[in-house]
Amino acid sequence: MSWRLPPRDLPLFRHVPYTERTTGHLRRDGPTALEQAAHIRSHTRLLAFEGSLFAAPAERRPQVRSTER
Repeated sequence: MSWRLPPRDLPLFRHVPYTERTTGHLRRDGPTALEQAAHIRSHTRLLAFEGSLFAAPAERRPQVRSTER
């Protein structure tokens, strides 16, 4: 996943190589911030659901049958 960074966050990425944009400055070439957030929430829910499907079942104690009546 990727998205635009606000200018105030650019110093956090000084270690990342920089390249010039290939599209116009005012041209929107990706999803909006709201669309990105919705996608991340959806993906997180799917991962949580997958984790619950494939989690190992809790071990149960063997039931002891009483032979006395």
